[in-house]
Amino acid sequence: MQNNKISNNCPIMKDDVLEKIRTFVYNGGWGYTLPFPFLFKKKQISRQTKLVSDLKITGDDAEDFFLAFSKEFNVDISRFKIGDYFGDEEDIVSSTLKDLFRDKEKGRKALTIGQLEQAIVFGRLDEHIINGQI
Repeated sequence: MQNNKISNNCPIMKDDVLEKIRTFVYNGGWGYTLPFPFLFKKKQISRQTKLVSDLKITGDDAEDFFLAFSKEFNVDISRFKIGDYFGDEEDIVSSTLKDLFRDKEKGRKALTIGQLEQAIVFGRLDEHIINGQI
C-alpha cells in the first residue's frame, strides 16, 4: 500500500505544498494589499506569514477560508478551534489603525502558512499539528 503523506524531510515536496498554498491564497483573493477585487499588489507569502496580521483574514472570511482550504487540500478541520485564532471581521480602516498601535491580536493565537502546510502534510488541522506535537 502506498503512503500518500509527504515527508517532513523532503524540502522539494514541501516547497511544492507551499507553492500550492500560495496559489490557493492568491486565487481566493486573500493575499493582496487591498481587499478583493481591487488587487493592487500581491503580498509576499512565506511559512512565517500570519493569517490575521499579515493576510488580514478575520471573521466570516476566516470561516470561508478554512472551508475552502479543507476542501481544496482534503484537510480535516473538525477539531480546529477557529475562535481561538480569529476574531470578528473588521473594516480595512479600523484594521489598519489597530496594526499601527499593537503587534498582535489581543487574546488570540497566531496561525501561520507553515502550520497550514503541516496540516496538508498530515491531513488534519488541530492543536497537535499547530503546536508541532505530531
